[in-house]
Amino acid sequence: MSTRTRILLTAAATVVALGLAPATSALARSTAINPSVQPASSSVPGYGIPADCTASIPVDGRSVSLTCTGRPAGSQWRVVADCYKGFSMFVRNGNTVVGNGTSIADCRPSIGFVVDSYQFQAL
Repeated sequence: MSTRTRILLTAAATVVALGLAPATSALARSTAINPSVQPASSSVPGYGIPADCTASIPVDGRSVSLTCTGRPAGSQWRVVADCYKGFSMFVRNGNTVVGNGTSIADCRPSIGFVVDSYQFQAL
């Protein structure tokens, strides 16, 4: 579960516990992702990744690599990562790849930030 999701769920539970909203509020309900409705740029970790691509995040969680093996020749793409630490966030674009290859987005230049979610981005 991402840091952002944990924060939202904790906030929703607090609102319900304090009686500020009914237990069936929109904040307290879980919503399933419908791939036919959600855009490929959704911030759900790994959502929108083409079937020919494989993501890898090292144990420290500070970068994400996306390797694709079935991209059309000449197509340009990259991985995009949302990097989080507490309530701070920034977006890190991976290197641009033409055709098949590996794109890496790295949160390491900023101390303590980790990959919260990532997406495939066609250019």
